[in-house]
Amino acid sequence: MKIKHAKPVRQEPSPGGFRTLARFAIEPAPGVLIFDCSLVRAPDGRVLFYGPPSRSGAQILSLAPEVRREIIQLTTDEVGINVEQRSAA
Repeated sequence: MKIKHAKPVRQEPSPGGFRTLARFAIEPAPGVLIFDCSLVRAPDGRVLFYGPPSRSGAQILSLAPEVRREIIQLTTDEVGINVEQRSAA
């Protein structure tokens, strides 16, 4: 798995206290890209992975917790964000 087109995001937190840290694409296998993914820091400090949004609000991507943790680690390494692994979800 590779992280592609990762860019840090600098923005103010949402009214609920969530702050987007990065936007990126995932290459789970050669020739396959999943665009418009993001990492978000929750108010409690956890870093959350979000897959691409859906127009209907339906879930379009589901990942096992260990895969989410790997994506968070790969992406934070790519964009230079220091995140404690125990706070990632």
